[in-house]
Amino acid sequence: MTKKNKKNSQFPEYILRDWENSDGVNFAIALARITNWILHVDWWSPTDNNEKLENMKPLRVYVGNNSNQIYDLKGKQTISTFSNNIITPILKKRGYNYGGVVSRYYAESTLFNLPLRIRPSEEKIEEAKKFIYNNTEFLSRISIRNNPLVPADIAAKFTFGKCNPFAEALSELKGFKATAIIAKKYNYIFEGNKLGYVHSFALDQENNAIDVWGKDTIENIAKRFEIAEFELSESVHIARNEMLKNDYPDRYEEIHNESVRIINEYF
Repeated sequence: MTKKNKKNSQFPEYILRDWENSDGVNFAIALARITNWILHVDWWSPTDNNEKLENMKPLRVYVGNNSNQIYDLKGKQTISTFSNNIITPILKKRGYNYGGVVSRYYAESTLFNLPLRIRPSEEKIEEAKKFIYNNTEFLSRISIRNNPLVPADIAAKFTFGKCNPFAEALSELKGFKATAIIAKKYNYIFEGNKLGYVHSFALDQENNAIDVWGKDTIENIAKRFEIAEFELSESVHIARNEMLKNDYPDRYEEIHNESVRIINEYF
């Protein structure tokens, strides 16, 4: 048995074909329900700067954690490996030889209303859950979400775009020290990303990193953003926080108040 066939034999070939033909949607929803991790859809966009849903085509539905791991019907992969081994072949197979790939995260309820090639089926989702639960080897490779279990789509929102007010709220409510991670260098596939400020989080008394996902390591947060080299800076966090307060006062207050509600409910 080849290594590839051994990996695919984790699930029966017929169900793998069914999941593959439906872009992984039923498998991904089932896995997200089991693990509480994030539902993602990768889309092909005909342009790089006009990412309107009505112009895009779905490629793959999958689950991601709060680091750089992707959980797909073909197994656990890093973001880079998933992009090279799964998404690029789909692009070639479907003849999308221009444009780009847009990755977005969704609440499960939203996924049911997206213009996917194959709509989710509750019957097939329940079937997929049984296959996944019975495959203990597959499940053992998936990192377990620790408390607090903030709903994954909400946690993702406060990871990508709302992290600074959230870190500030953690500092105010829990006495943690808010700081920023500054990218000095990215891993190969993300080398085009802008260097500098990336994410705010807090450090507790034991120097654990704390953000909307709960207790973590600084290194894992760096992996989440595919950062190869970084430094931390309290002053950069403070500067970004002041800029947000001054330039977008109403929006900042809204996000800060939402952060306080999440922390009071889940932390």
